[in-house]
Amino acid sequence: EYSLPLSSPGVYRVEFTLSPYIAQTISTAAFSESLPRQEMNTKLSRGSTVSGRVTETGGTTPAPEVRVVVQDRRDLSTVTDENGEYVLAGLSEGEAAITLDLRNTPYTAGKTLPFKKVKIAGPESDIKGVDFQVEPAGIVWGYVQTPNKNPVKDADVLLCTSDSPLAQALNAVARQAPPISNRSDGEGYYELRGVPLNQQWRLYATAE
Repeated sequence: EYSLPLSSPGVYRVEFTLSPYIAQTISTAAFSESLPRQEMNTKLSRGSTVSGRVTETGGTTPAPEVRVVVQDRRDLSTVTDENGEYVLAGLSEGEAAITLDLRNTPYTAGKTLPFKKVKIAGPESDIKGVDFQVEPAGIVWGYVQTPNKNPVKDADVLLCTSDSPLAQALNAVARQAPPISNRSDGEGYYELRGVPLNQQWRLYATAE
């Protein structure tokens, strides 16, 4: 049961949202002195589901704790389990773009971007086998300090290559992935996850 107090007459749009259900929006009749109250009941559909598995490239090793999201619908997301499996629920009919959020994970995108478009034909479809592969990656960590070994808080640490800044920016756009960066904490500690293996990198740190 629910109750919504209104401050003035007029027509209102009431939206019902709860993940993993499909959002429902209903317009009321015009509120007036003769119609001060309305009863609006609704049913929420669990919609369609998309499921699959995320593994490391070249094998069946699972990639756990990777966030799977519906592009342009950040409220529709889930995280892979210890077996790399996931289930996305609450999708409506149409085309859904499924992608992976690899930020703050020990993985990076491989040669194939982790992005797939799925066509959902019915209101309660169950689409299986939407799988992804990711590359295992490393972690770079350390401390940002002054020459006197005092910690520097809120320093921005950026992972760079020897390429020109323009080339790095174009590469980031092509891969649809921003450069790996993080900010140091109160002790000056920073951690960069998802660093591609077998490459040489530069670190660029700035602080006010």
